[in-house]
Amino acid sequence: MQQLRQRRIRHLFECGMQRHMLRLTFRHRRQPTQQPRLAHPRLTLHHHMDALPERRPRLGQHRFTFDEWVACVAEGGCNDEDGSRDDAGWGRGTRPVINVSWEDARAYADWLSLKTGRAYRLPSEAEWEYAARAGTTTPYGSGATLDAEDANVDGEKTVPVGSYPANGFGLLDMHGNVWEWVADCYADSYRGAPGTGAAVSPPGCDWRVVRGAGWNTTAPENMRTAFRLRRFAESSRDSLGFRVARALGSDGEAARGAP
Repeated sequence: MQQLRQRRIRHLFECGMQRHMLRLTFRHRRQPTQQPRLAHPRLTLHHHMDALPERRPRLGQHRFTFDEWVACVAEGGCNDEDGSRDDAGWGRGTRPVINVSWEDARAYADWLSLKTGRAYRLPSEAEWEYAARAGTTTPYGSGATLDAEDANVDGEKTVPVGSYPANGFGLLDMHGNVWEWVADCYADSYRGAPGTGAAVSPPGCDWRVVRGAGWNTTAPENMRTAFRLRRFAESSRDSLGFRVARALGSDGEAARGAP
C-alpha cells in the first residue's frame, strides 16, 4: 500500500505540474489615469505595473492542493512532522492545502525548484494583483461585484480548487477559498516600492502580505483585488494557502517552449 501511495504521488506530480503553470504575457500598457473608487485607493498598484512585461512569469493556475503538498512532505522538502497542516475535517485531495506559514510556502517553492531545475518562488504583490485583475479595472476580477456565485466567499469551508470559473488569464480562485501568501514584506504604503514589480523582501521581515480573500471573508471591501492584509510569517490558519510563480528566460525554457 505504501509503494502504491508513493507511485500515485509521483504520478500526480509529474502529470499535474505540466498543466499547473500558466504563462502570463504581460502586455506593455499604461494603467488608466482614472482608478476605480475604492475604500483604500492608495492600496491599488497602479504605477508599479509598467515594467511587468519584462518579468513575464508563469503563475500557478490554482493554489497548491493537499495532494501536491503531500508529495513535498514525502520527499522531505516540506515539514509536516507535527501534522499541523490538517484539513480541519473538510477533506484533502484537491482542496487547497491550509494551515501553512509563509516559511512553509517558501520551502515548497525551494523544493520544487530543486526537483525540476527551474526557479520557483512566491509571486510578488504586483505580479499577483496584475494576474488577479486579468485586464480589468473594476474592484473585482469578476466586475463591479463579487458574491458566492463567483467565488468561495462568505462560506463554511474550503472547496476543491477549480470549483469556480477562471478569470480572464485562465487563473482559478484568485478571489476566495483561501488567502495567498505573496513574497513581499508588509508596508503601510507602496511609497518607495521598486518600479519593476519585484517583491520588497528585506532580511528579517516578520510580517508578510496575504492577498485574495478566503472562504470565511464576509466584507465585500475585503474581497477586492486591491485589498491586502498582513500576517506574521510563521503563522498559519485554515483560510490561508499559496501558489507559486516561475520566471521565464533564465534557464532557456521560453525558447524550448516548455509548459
